[in-house]
Amino acid sequence: MSTVTRPFRGVNADQRVLDRRNRLIAAGLDEVAEVGVAGLRMNTVCRRARLSQRYFYEHFANRDELLAALFDDVMRDVFTQTVAAVDACGPGIVERASAALAVFYDVIISDVPRARLYAESAGVAAVAARKRVATDQYVAFVTEQVAAVVGPMDDRTTGRLAMATRVLVGGQVDAAVALAAGDVVISRADYIALCARMLSDAI
Repeated sequence: MSTVTRPFRGVNADQRVLDRRNRLIAAGLDEVAEVGVAGLRMNTVCRRARLSQRYFYEHFANRDELLAALFDDVMRDVFTQTVAAVDACGPGIVERASAALAVFYDVIISDVPRARLYAESAGVAAVAARKRVATDQYVAFVTEQVAAVVGPMDDRTTGRLAMATRVLVGGQVDAAVALAAGDVVISRADYIALCARMLSDAI
């Protein structure tokens, strides 16, 4: 016999589950912004989300799984917005690189919670594995975009491009920390132009 789940206050069960997850994700990012990755605690995230701990375990087994989910959400935004930005810009290498880097700056570097998450979660094993996969995907995307403009590349150029992309992606960790701390002062336009030039010089 099937079980009928009735809506509660007009919201069905699936939507309530999704809403609780979104509240935990938002609370997790707010907590990272305030206390950092090392200070993130399940009970304080639940308190901030105004949910009991049993709802935390509805979605995550522990804090590392929450951190992994936070990272996945951030990188999903990066990739989705990057593809859209690159598709909408002109055909030049610098133009495409600038569009992609603008997304990286807006989604991560200039966003305090996400910048702290990106910079401080390298020591979390569950996140580190995801970061390696995301970096590989980003390198593949950049290589594909460049090849679409300049045509097939030899092994040397492909290697230079891959290394430049990895240096830029990895360097965003230090960039995020330095910018958030005020150790480096650079405008958004200069940041994007500098990084785009570094990438184009590799070709």
